[in-house]
Amino acid sequence: MGRVYAWEAAFKMAVDNPLLGVGLDNFYYNYFFYSPHWDGLNHAVHSTWFGVLAESGFLGLTVFLLFITSLIKCARQTLRNLDDGEDIPPYLRSMAMAVYSGLVGTFVSGTFLTQGFVWPIYILAALTIAVSQIASQFEKSKTSCTESK
Repeated sequence: MGRVYAWEAAFKMAVDNPLLGVGLDNFYYNYFFYSPHWDGLNHAVHSTWFGVLAESGFLGLTVFLLFITSLIKCARQTLRNLDDGEDIPPYLRSMAMAVYSGLVGTFVSGTFLTQGFVWPIYILAALTIAVSQIASQFEKSKTSCTESK
């Protein structure tokens, strides 16, 4: 029930501060004021999604979800482009699949881990863009995720 209480506190924080939330890295310090169950200790939110919602509000969550969606689309587009190519090195397909798997695994585990504002998601974002750029060099007719069509 601890997670449920933390998620409820996160939602209440977002409702009270809908535009910008309670501020980055401030969930822990505001837990007492918003938790329906106080056991004498502040707790972590234990959810990337609720953590971003509480600390950056509905606006921040929207931007974060758009960022996540664009990363997934980029990784899938890169895989699709590599599957269509003929002389694609095997290491490139492996890198693209590894980055896509890493993204999916990070986002699924993010449901129960607080990692919205720590490095793994942003390192995976950089790797996704890098693999897309490398793949676009092998497929001149295809564009990378960062190029306009």
